[in-house]
Amino acid sequence: MATDAAGAEEVGAAPGSFSVTAAEQDGKLGVELEESAGADYYLVEIYQGEEKRYEYVTVNTSDVQLINGLAAGDYRIAVTAFNRFGQKTEEAQVTLSGSAFVGGGYPVTGDTEDGAIVIDGEYYVTGSKLVLEGDVFSANVSKTLTLEPGDARTLQARLALNFTDEAEQVRITVTAVGAEDRTVMREVTLDKESALADLEAEIPEGTQSIEIAVENLSPDVYYQTATGYGRTGLYAGEASEHYEFSFDVQVIRSGLNETFPRAGGFAAYVDDDHFAAVYLDAYYGNIVIYERANGQDSDVTTNIRMPEDFDYHASHNFRIVRSGNTFTYYVDGEKIAERTLSLAASKVALITEDAVARFANVQRIVDGEAETLSFSAYNVGVNIKDKTIYSTKVTEGVWKKLAPEVVIIV
Repeated sequence: MATDAAGAEEVGAAPGSFSVTAAEQDGKLGVELEESAGADYYLVEIYQGEEKRYEYVTVNTSDVQLINGLAAGDYRIAVTAFNRFGQKTEEAQVTLSGSAFVGGGYPVTGDTEDGAIVIDGEYYVTGSKLVLEGDVFSANVSKTLTLEPGDARTLQARLALNFTDEAEQVRITVTAVGAEDRTVMREVTLDKESALADLEAEIPEGTQSIEIAVENLSPDVYYQTATGYGRTGLYAGEASEHYEFSFDVQVIRSGLNETFPRAGGFAAYVDDDHFAAVYLDAYYGNIVIYERANGQDSDVTTNIRMPEDFDYHASHNFRIVRSGNTFTYYVDGEKIAERTLSLAASKVALITEDAVARFANVQRIVDGEAETLSFSAYNVGVNIKDKTIYSTKVTEGVWKKLAPEVVIIV
């Protein structure tokens, strides 16, 4: 840092000089940056002649960044380092033989999302991104792209699932649409084990457009996405006194210790004064059964310590069997408790208290049949007997289902 002429204030410096290395790697452009002293971020611009072909912003100076989809030719790479005091630009030149996969540049319309097109850490200069998230919480979503092939007789496409959860799965159907008929050209399923597919298919005579439909096949997995005071819940089921309720739960992040951060389910929920809950408490390392027979003054908490090799941060299966007023609790198939609690017919719920959590394989069986569960969200303040909570603000986290991101390059 320096001072101004009067010596009264400190004056910062613009980013310093740095080097840019550009080279071809397996037909792709590889860009490597040397860190610039004082830089906050870098804008990378790729030119072919005077035409800007691609740009991206990065803070990464430790790895080579690969850019796919550039045709053969000479390129100029201009990198500008920025901070709040100024900027510094450095350049490099490179000749490319061309990427092995270059999109055809067909006109595309559909439910695409903005943002960089990235597959397995590599940028692509063209492509479309779809996120299978809809307005209706309980429904899996399908989205469609439509492209105009023009005079092309062969369709080349790269399809990728940028999964963030191992359970994500999508089905992609490519259909040629003519004046009077529809022909399925290809169908492919993508998941964690097979997240990338390259397609090459002949386009039928008379094709006017090609539809690429992406359907979310992911199972019902639910995330509660934020810590904070209060209880968040997904409630479901018809009121009953006899059922089995089971789910997998994993605590991803816990909040503050004064809130008893934990995640689990209501084994039975009548209302906020009559319920039985079971939690995975990754913060303190317990399985917690929390019962309220008739208002806060009736609260009973039972902490159960599992064997030493039990990982409280892993996913575990909880199962509760209600038979009238008898509740039997199981964790990973092992019976851990049997309790008696007088409650009216009840529904069930997935719940969190100051914890980010993942729930999967949720099921309630009534009279030997799996019940169709349609969840509704309900957030409340938590009142725990003999425990001071420093705020009554209800958690503002959001319940989400899996919404895979699919990238399509054609």
